[in-house]
Amino acid sequence: MNDPEYSSAFYVLTCSEEMREKALPYISSDGIDWESMREQNDFSTGYRLLVQLANNLFSYSGDVNLASVDGTFELNSIKFY
Repeated sequence: MNDPEYSSAFYVLTCSEEMREKALPYISSDGIDWESMREQNDFSTGYRLLVQLANNLFSYSGDVNLASVDGTFELNSIKFY
């Protein structure tokens, strides 16, 4: 996990206990299984946006509207350090 893309995605995907519990089974030294993570979890709107953000940081894929992430109610209680 020495590459910045992997580290950035890992940081976002472990930002809260709930997110961490849902994401960790799909993260390994081989990479992140984005498709399975999305299909096998019932993410709230806010957490779904965070998965999209992490995926974008990891592989520069997809569009993420950061204004949507910032304005999401359930994410207001998460403290990013």
